[in-house]
Amino acid sequence: MDFDFELQGRPTYIPRHYQFNSDLGHTYTAQYGFLGTGRNIGEYILVDGVNEHGLSGAALYFNESVYQTSKNTAPGQVNLASHEVLNWILGNCRNINDLVEQLPRLNIVGVKNQLLQIVVPLHWIITDQTGHCVVLEARADGLKLLENSVGVMTNSPEFEWHLKNLSNYNHLQPEPHQQR
Repeated sequence: MDFDFELQGRPTYIPRHYQFNSDLGHTYTAQYGFLGTGRNIGEYILVDGVNEHGLSGAALYFNESVYQTSKNTAPGQVNLASHEVLNWILGNCRNINDLVEQLPRLNIVGVKNQLLQIVVPLHWIITDQTGHCVVLEARADGLKLLENSVGVMTNSPEFEWHLKNLSNYNHLQPEPHQQR
């Protein structure tokens, strides 16, 4: 993550059936083990990682994100703060198809991150062992799971803008670097 301070992230391993304490006051369990770069700030928070089934993901800044208010938790759904979403995906999805099935249960709520003291605006890139790649964004009209045929992503703005912007670089061709 691009912060103006040292995040002090460390290699972090989360075992199968690890029980997380959500910042929304409930617990959720990771069915699968995963590892990545993270930090314990009262609970482990990962910014990128891969699980035991080869599903990998990363969280990047997305200033346009829109989350439910902290009072809009949804009964019967998985209510998570934005900084908890990657842990839930890696801990509970085997592949992209599994994510697609489970996504309707996910409700992302605007809750401040303990370290940053802000609601962290994020979007996520997720790839499985087959190479299937998607981007997850929380927008005003709900969660969007977007196909990512280029397999890369960056920070804001929305993913479609980045895909369109790539057309500005069609004229570039790979060339060996020549020293002068």
